[in-house]
Amino acid sequence: MLKKSNRLTTKQVLDVLKNGKVLSSPLFILRYIINQSDTRISAVAPVKIAKKAVIRNRARRRVYGAIREFFSSIISGVHAIIFSRSDLISYDFESVRDSIKDLLVKGNLIKK
Repeated sequence: MLKKSNRLTTKQVLDVLKNGKVLSSPLFILRYIINQSDTRISAVAPVKIAKKAVIRNRARRRVYGAIREFFSSIISGVHAIIFSRSDLISYDFESVRDSIKDLLVKGNLIKK
């Protein structure tokens, strides 16, 4: 998990949903805004992917674990939300991490 100070607040989530740019991959949808005061990222696992909260929480934890590995290489001033498109149980951690990293590279959100 990311520290709470690195996750979006409700107000920030609504701002990203309203004004953010969108990128997608087979596993995730990324919404983001650049030029904010700090870098914060949140993960969302909607009820559409799994009805049980246990499975949704597991999916969110896997996303946060993948983000934690390269959070320091994300450019400063980004607010982002990563939506899961599937329950991620059938995917190994490396494919989840690579898919998230590919999205961040596609959006130029990782330092070179």
